[in-house]
Amino acid sequence: MACAVERRAPRTPEELQGAAAQAARELLSRSLLETIASARIGALEAVVALDCEAWPDVLSRNVAEAIRSLHARGAAVDLAAVYEEAQQRGLPISGSEISALSDLSVDHHIGSVESRLQAIERWDRCQRRLRIAEALRDPDLAEEDLRHVIADAGLFAENRCPAPTVNAAVWLATEPTPSERVLDGLLDAGDKGIVVGGPKLRKTYFAVQAGLSLAAGRDFLGWITPKPRRVLIVQLEVKENHFHRRLKRVASALNIEPWKIGDRLHVINGRGAEINFAEITAAAKQHKSEVIIIDPLYKLVQGDENAAVDVKPTLAAFDRLAEETGAAVIYIHHDPKGHAGSRNIRDRGAGTNTLVRDCDLLITLTEHQRSPDMAVVATLSRNYPPKPEMSVRWDSGAFVVDDTPPVVASKSGGAQGVAKASLESFLPDLRAVLNDSAVQKGVAVDRLRQRGLTKDRSLALISLGLESGEICAWDKCYPRAVWVGSGAAIEAKIAAEEALSADDAVSQPVKQEVPKS
Repeated sequence: MACAVERRAPRTPEELQGAAAQAARELLSRSLLETIASARIGALEAVVALDCEAWPDVLSRNVAEAIRSLHARGAAVDLAAVYEEAQQRGLPISGSEISALSDLSVDHHIGSVESRLQAIERWDRCQRRLRIAEALRDPDLAEEDLRHVIADAGLFAENRCPAPTVNAAVWLATEPTPSERVLDGLLDAGDKGIVVGGPKLRKTYFAVQAGLSLAAGRDFLGWITPKPRRVLIVQLEVKENHFHRRLKRVASALNIEPWKIGDRLHVINGRGAEINFAEITAAAKQHKSEVIIIDPLYKLVQGDENAAVDVKPTLAAFDRLAEETGAAVIYIHHDPKGHAGSRNIRDRGAGTNTLVRDCDLLITLTEHQRSPDMAVVATLSRNYPPKPEMSVRWDSGAFVVDDTPPVVASKSGGAQGVAKASLESFLPDLRAVLNDSAVQKGVAVDRLRQRGLTKDRSLALISLGLESGEICAWDKCYPRAVWVGSGAAIEAKIAAEEALSADDAVSQPVKQEVPKS
């Protein structure tokens, strides 16, 4: 049954152009009125610079003319002043129209820095709408691009048909459609994933390695890739020649030659270009991309990443991108200033937390306690059980999994991850530092501290190893030293020391008494 709608989405080119003109009028009017609200911080200049005839509806033109007149006299600009000026100049602006706009008015005697910043953000949004409106009025804009612009602007508040529903009894009687896994146990086709990391953690290299691994059908950091995938990397930050160099470096480290990826990996070099979602969607469809990696996210956010109202259109665009292409979409994001390791994984990422919560997979890269060339990788998947954190190491052009415990560096340089972990989880480290040999206890402590444990925790771990029978100890009397190691290693050490003592005794010359004369 058809639903009645007040405004339906346009379909023909003629309807699209008509909708574009209407959208332009709405956006320009809204922008002009927000300009009044932020007049005291310089937004007036932009309005004054526009010809009043450029405003497509009567109310906007009249308000603009009143603003120009007030500005020319150096008078204060607010809604009341605009109304009075319009009445004096005979401009048809009614009191009810002004009253309807009163929600946009603000205190123009802005005193606090916060208020000024809020006003500046309002003007930024106003300018964005002006640019969108200008694009909508472009007669040469392609039909598909026009649809995307209209959708991105959120212009059609339609009364849509009710959302489709499913009879749950049917679901109970049938099996769900199997998932098409891109990374087994982490990410499916059509999912959205976000990679979050701090500065200097090689996030772009991480993205490149992911793209190469998926295109070649290689496992990525131990995560299983069921089959090779067609990948599109949209890189918006690095100069083309430098990105080219990075791609070759990672491929060389992974031993991935051109024939191993065929035509399955394509790159959009968008630095310095105004890349939009329509262009990304078109490229993904052209190359039949199954995975789209976008680096970095902030280049596509139109506005303040701290404001959910500015971020939501970008997230909606990611949804459409995944839906229209069927691809898994992965975007790279940065941590805010400060120490990231102390935050819950759900609270990572700069800006509004809407960014990291509106995804099916979250991967975080955090500085490792051991070395700046290492990172702790953690994941949070909406649809799959959690996976344990792991350590990765940058090794000659690519990340490799490291068996070092995933110890996150803390603000003070301590071992935050170690402090919270149970000692039992570090018994493998104890075995590793002993390496099937007997070493002095102090040496073992020094080696454990290099792995991120404190001195007290290292001593406690050795005591735990002794209590559990994992290791044995030998308290040598002279010279005094405590040796620790496996049972066999300690026995061998004792035997070696006894043999050495026996050899010393045999080689020691026997003193003979000289008879007295």
